[in-house]
Amino acid sequence: MIADKLNNIMLSLVAISLLLPPNISSLSIIIYVAYVIFTSSTKVLITNFRNNIWLLCFLSSFYIINLLSYFYSENKDLALFDFEIKLSLIVFPIIFLSIKKIDENTLSKVLFNFALSSLLFAITLIFYTFIKEGKLLFNQELSMQFYIHASYLSLYLSFGFFVILNMCIKNQFKSWHIFLLIIYIITLGILASRSVFASTVVITIIWLLISHDIPKTIKIIFFIFIILSIASLSFLEPIRTRFKESINFSTKVELDTNPDEYKTLNRDFGGRAIRVAIWQCSKDITNKHWILGVGAGDSQDELQKAYKNHAFEFAWRYNSFNAHNLFLQSLIACGIMGLLSIVAIIIYLLLFSIKTKNKVFISFVVLFILLSFVESTFNVHKGVVFFSFFSGLFLNHFLKKRDINEVKNQLKS
Repeated sequence: MIADKLNNIMLSLVAISLLLPPNISSLSIIIYVAYVIFTSSTKVLITNFRNNIWLLCFLSSFYIINLLSYFYSENKDLALFDFEIKLSLIVFPIIFLSIKKIDENTLSKVLFNFALSSLLFAITLIFYTFIKEGKLLFNQELSMQFYIHASYLSLYLSFGFFVILNMCIKNQFKSWHIFLLIIYIITLGILASRSVFASTVVITIIWLLISHDIPKTIKIIFFIFIILSIASLSFLEPIRTRFKESINFSTKVELDTNPDEYKTLNRDFGGRAIRVAIWQCSKDITNKHWILGVGAGDSQDELQKAYKNHAFEFAWRYNSFNAHNLFLQSLIACGIMGLLSIVAIIIYLLLFSIKTKNKVFISFVVLFILLSFVESTFNVHKGVVFFSFFSGLFLNHFLKKRDINEVKNQLKS
């Protein structure tokens, strides 16, 4: 009993530490790994590891391919740094597929603790910046006060929203659950991450439509609530401007112009226009290096060259933009094998989550996929650890693993 409670606390701390600086998050992971090694039966760990060896190899394939690119990367230091960021892609599969099965109670508590902590963190951030600046801040201007990208904080909040929504449905919509859901939507709106906010609304609508255990009256009320929330948030100018830019395709970055004309400087480009320009420049690299890629250590250097070749001064002179797309970034760094590997892993997780019929698990995978189309989610600690930790947690719980006592009995015999 004490061991289970301690494991619950340790897992929750790893999850919550994602909201803190990367060095603290990394420390919490190291502590948890050490805890597992020193408190678990070595024979049981080895047995579970062997039983899941092929799945472990599959889930670690992208990291291994990425690791091999070190040998043809010129920038070895940057390659090593990239491997360090992505280390959780191999650590968490090994840990979660080697330890005993995490029960429903522990899983629910870890998810709830992360969901509530993310919301409290965001609310504290909003009030702190309001008192400090004397006004309400939005998007990156808000989130970077605590050095966290708005897209990833929004991802955490959206995932937390679905955790609470699931609790809400199971408990027949208790008033405090509904209150939390309202706060989640408002906070997501203030953070104004367009892709995450839109994904949250779409997934919620689909979730409500396919759920047969929710009364029609509750569904109608919830749909009205979503519409009113979106309408209310649209009155705030910073939010309206950001979402308007995402559908204004007339605004675009002019590439391949005379550098002396500074066409990509002193312009009010939004995130969509910049991303499209980045993807256009990235074609130069993928067309030439689609087989092996340029190597994890050289991907950023090659992107900077591509930006310069297309006179994208805002990108190459004053910024260091990654590809802003997980799949494109993987193709640039590791070639076609890296791309196929990450696509296969994500498809496996999506199909497996659908098989479990667990809506929180499905929402987690879909949210991450959708964000990965506009962000290089494996290039950032808060993206790659979030993916590897929670995917490992869900896999551990839902995979059909033998009871730990059965394993011990087999070892004794």
